[in-house]
Amino acid sequence: MAHVTPRIRAAAFAITTIAAAATARAGNVSGKLDLPPSGAPPLRDPGFLDRVENPHMPVKTIDPTPLMVVVLEPAAPPSEGASPSQVTWDLLGASFAKPLLPVVAGTEVTIANCRACRPASLFVDGAPDAIAKGVLNPKGTKQLKTSKPGVLVVKDDELPSLIGRVAVFSSPYFAQPDPSGKFEIKDVPNGSYTVKVWYLDHFVERGNETINVEGKHSAEVPTVRVPTGFPGPGGAGGK
Repeated sequence: MAHVTPRIRAAAFAITTIAAAATARAGNVSGKLDLPPSGAPPLRDPGFLDRVENPHMPVKTIDPTPLMVVVLEPAAPPSEGASPSQVTWDLLGASFAKPLLPVVAGTEVTIANCRACRPASLFVDGAPDAIAKGVLNPKGTKQLKTSKPGVLVVKDDELPSLIGRVAVFSSPYFAQPDPSGKFEIKDVPNGSYTVKVWYLDHFVERGNETINVEGKHSAEVPTVRVPTGFPGPGGAGGK
């Protein structure tokens, strides 16, 4: 550090000061989704027998939380867009490690096939050029770029049951709830935000809450209620 010039020292000090100021103006937002009873998952096809009640092991109900995202949409657009980022989405043979991957628009998603997994021929439904054509071999990777908000449904030409979704948001402030419905969104700048809930491939129609984030203090959202009858049969939910 003895050879660092005063100009470089000044630049480093300025960057540190800006980062500290940004942190001081950001807080965490937490809350919990109030999820209605979802019931048992549907039978996969008519070839399966009807379920019989087991007093020792009740039928496991649907857990919709892996397909849900809590999103904070700012009342005023930020002065600067979110920085492009890169995330890895693991493919584990017949399924993705995360059935729904939330990202901010502009993120580059690296789909990584596992070492012992089958080759996959992936494509995005309705956007054939979103993933380069060709087989994704074991230990291989393919890139998926996101440019605008919406949902990208990734499928496999050889395995129709393999379906994964990438939910793309304009806001970088989001989090997926845990199985109990709890969520926490970190480093949210000062301002007013609308709380929205995403499920599967759309925002849930509900009375969205508005919250204000002030300083570095944490903000708690009142219980975020999800409409009765959601998700619907087959886990598709209701639009």
